[in-house]
Amino acid sequence: MDDVADKAGIAKGTIYRYFSNKNDLFAALSIQWLDLLGNEMGEIVASGAPPLDRMRQMLARLTQLVHDHDDFFQVMMRHECQLLANRQCDFSEKRAVMRDHFVTVIKEAQARSELQCPLDPKNAADMLMGMLRSLLRFSTPRPTPAETASMVMHIFVKGLGTGGRNGASS
Repeated sequence: MDDVADKAGIAKGTIYRYFSNKNDLFAALSIQWLDLLGNEMGEIVASGAPPLDRMRQMLARLTQLVHDHDDFFQVMMRHECQLLANRQCDFSEKRAVMRDHFVTVIKEAQARSELQCPLDPKNAADMLMGMLRSLLRFSTPRPTPAETASMVMHIFVKGLGTGGRNGASS
């Protein structure tokens, strides 16, 4: 809290007027970031571009924001379960907004026969976000935002496939 107060140029007591401890402050910042992400994803969804283009833009933008604020997001992803436990309603609600933006473009892509998905769109969106999260959390070196979006899109839209090589079958 001393570091936060110092960087903000305020007294530590001022922080404690609004947040009882560092966990409450971190939870509030995480909720604020989820709001920002949800709003940005909503703007992309509303852009009117083809659905798969919007999906790629959403993935690239999420990746760019994590890249730009990597330290915070790495901590947020590591403590996601704790955040969920402490602020379950807020955290789940904000994450659902972001997921539902992906659901919208998945449904639109299905309606245009650009995507064949036998899964419930919410489950598909959760899987898509999970792929992105895994790359952002564990890949080293981390691909660029454009590369990350392309990789996730490829797996989501086309799958890995067997290519008929090595005698593998599905």
